[in-house]
Amino acid sequence: MRFTLFITFLFVFIYSCAQHTETKNNLIEITDSVAIEKNEIDTLFFDIKFTAKDTYANKKKEIQNNRILFKQSYVQEIDSTKKMDILRNAGNYFNEALLNEIIPFWYGTSWSFSGYTDKPNKGEVGCSYFVSTTLLHCGLKLNRYHLAQQNPENEAKTLLFSDSLFVFNYSDTLIEHIEKEFNDGMYFAGLDNHVGYLLIRKGKAFFINSSYLQPVCVEIQFAEDCEVFKSSRYFFVPIGNNTTLIKKWLLEEEIHIIRNTNH
Repeated sequence: MRFTLFITFLFVFIYSCAQHTETKNNLIEITDSVAIEKNEIDTLFFDIKFTAKDTYANKKKEIQNNRILFKQSYVQEIDSTKKMDILRNAGNYFNEALLNEIIPFWYGTSWSFSGYTDKPNKGEVGCSYFVSTTLLHCGLKLNRYHLAQQNPENEAKTLLFSDSLFVFNYSDTLIEHIEKEFNDGMYFAGLDNHVGYLLIRKGKAFFINSSYLQPVCVEIQFAEDCEVFKSSRYFFVPIGNNTTLIKKWLLEEEIHIIRNTNH
């Protein structure tokens, strides 16, 4: 009888371990089911991709080719209104490329405070290196090391190209406010001691970051459900809706990093 119970227990234990291993592997492979089950995000409604398509190298090349086409149109256009339209369209493209072409490769990449891998799902990546590396791979000409080494405020100033940051203080109505007032798109989000991307999609706020809380990896969550999104103050800087940033992207101009006083 004891032997039978032992065999039964052993079988259950082995099966449980196998299930755990399978779940871990699924996270590494960035399956839709992991992200959707955790966040209950309607991927079709919000048009957010969780699964990477093609290869990372091909996606970066595709974005680069499209940048060249935007640049050609922008440089050749002499009408100022039409030039602004090109920048606007380029900004919308950059938002989508960052969200649905670059970042999907990174979901599930392990977090580490000192992680700085530039290869999605190989090695570990800290929150600032996740942001600086994905911006670099989307085509911005910047030093990902120097940007990642700055504090959240200076990272925000660097991307805004100004010292005139608007500081949002925490309140129970903060998310409701940004969902109502912010345009759809990607934003750099600087918190007290953490950074990531704020995504506004169809009037709903999401936070994309390399999270130091469970599951301790790159993930996307509704901002209202995200524990790491809690902060005493916030700096939000538009990405695709940032004319100066997109113009620098088009023309391949170097982005000067505003450094901390100790760097």
